[in-house]
Amino acid sequence: MSKILVGTDFSENANHAVNYAARLAMQLHRPLHITCGFQLPVVSSLDAPMAAVSVHEIRNSYQANLNDLVNETKKQFPGLTCEAVLDFGSGWEVMDKHADSTDLLITGESGSGARMGVLLGSTPRELIRHSKKNLMVVPLGTAFRPFKKVALALDLRHEIDFTRFEQLKQLLHAFEGRLLIVSVVSKEHPLNTEKAIAGLSADKVFYDVEHTFHLPENEDTAAAISGFCREHEVDVLALLPGHHNFLEALFGKSISAEVLSKANLAVLCIPA
Repeated sequence: MSKILVGTDFSENANHAVNYAARLAMQLHRPLHITCGFQLPVVSSLDAPMAAVSVHEIRNSYQANLNDLVNETKKQFPGLTCEAVLDFGSGWEVMDKHADSTDLLITGESGSGARMGVLLGSTPRELIRHSKKNLMVVPLGTAFRPFKKVALALDLRHEIDFTRFEQLKQLLHAFEGRLLIVSVVSKEHPLNTEKAIAGLSADKVFYDVEHTFHLPENEDTAAAISGFCREHEVDVLALLPGHHNFLEALFGKSISAEVLSKANLAVLCIPA
């Protein structure tokens, strides 16, 4: 992992994510870049007249706020290498643009005005849809905890590119953490040969990490995973959103309410 990038729009959710990211960066001895995107306000001809604001003025205003946030973060975490990254574009575009393939992205669960468990903010939603980087989504109120126990939710019915888990392994090594691999089975999709073969592949990939396999039975995958995380008191939930149709199920319905709101879990989204 080269560095950690955390996005901000200066909302309460974003500020909390910055604090979480700073604590993680300190633990991993990695530099932290706090990113922010700015755009020109869209004014309709039907809107009331407003004073013209130049791009230069908008940039300066955002830069001042971002510099203040970086300075406050450095003061709170002495010894942390922290930089400000401001660029034109949406929040998710700036994060993705300024990260390389080895970086970890971190964002709050929602932006200002979004409600926990109901609406995933535009930045995490668009990063999950479009970015090829690992993304950690941090709900408001989630306290940073060392990654001692990480649950990895896999749908073993799908073909899995296990090379995607290198950064997850790095995090587990750094914290000497344990991995709990979870695959939900049901009457409709029972354990079969394909799942067994995929499980053996996972076993080979995580050979140098303490890991166990768990096969909870439930017809509701989202409820099964959220219940498993609570029961085993995991610190982080890792998953491949595209494999579970979790973009809707995770952040729109039961998982967001169960995992994000109740369990206060950070979720590591790994591109499939």
